[in-house]
Amino acid sequence: MFRNSKLNYLSVFTIGYLLLSLLSLPFIEHTLLLWLFALFHFCWFGLASSMYYHRYLTHRTFKLNIFVEYFFLLGGLIGLGGDPVKWAAIHRFHHQNSDHDNDSHSPKHGFLWAYYGWVLHHDNALIAKLKKSHAKDLLKIPHLKICSNVAVESIPHAIYIVVVAYFLGIEFAIVGVIFSCLMSYNFHWMLIASLCHIPFFGYRRFDLPDQSRNVKWLSFLSFGEAMHNNHHRYPNHINLSSSLLEFDFVNRFVGFLEIFGLASDVKRVKYEK
Repeated sequence: MFRNSKLNYLSVFTIGYLLLSLLSLPFIEHTLLLWLFALFHFCWFGLASSMYYHRYLTHRTFKLNIFVEYFFLLGGLIGLGGDPVKWAAIHRFHHQNSDHDNDSHSPKHGFLWAYYGWVLHHDNALIAKLKKSHAKDLLKIPHLKICSNVAVESIPHAIYIVVVAYFLGIEFAIVGVIFSCLMSYNFHWMLIASLCHIPFFGYRRFDLPDQSRNVKWLSFLSFGEAMHNNHHRYPNHINLSSSLLEFDFVNRFVGFLEIFGLASDVKRVKYEK
């Protein structure tokens, strides 16, 4: 999927826009407050991607308080996670066709394709069909259907950047928000799609038909997403760590929300020793 699609110039612009934040780093005065601001956004965007888009929307592994849901939906849009229905549809398709020829981001088509190539070749017509076939349930949810629009999904980020730049300064907009978007893309999305499906990388707890791997060091920066072989074995359960040595921040964070009644009906699997 997407292999024969033309370049999507909006995706190319988005990646280029994010990469420009790297070039600005040497020219910015770096302060503790600036990097704490960036860390907050890295966590907000990461949880929006790993917890909300992935485990909540795509796999429906728990229920979430509506105000908490809106907070992380906003984080996903500001963090340029894009259309949540598209995100879920592509990922559901990936699970059905993992490491087959039509898998949208398998490294069998090359590491660079799995890392960023498929992101740049989105076919809008194909995605529209995919949303109807693989995420029809999400299109019935009003606030998700509203966000399933190119204009709407871009507006929150643009407004947020202007507000941050005006009140805190351009360096907070560039490092605190745009650079954090890039890092979240890298660790919560692009490296998972690529490194976690390379046969000689990481380790496998379960012998599955696909090439999914657990990459322990990456799990800290991806909030647990890199326990990818575990995830492919139990995609509809939230907990991805099968031992104390495997880190899964999202599962712990949702456990924290449970304490305050902000998350419920959490589906957890009990791993065999």
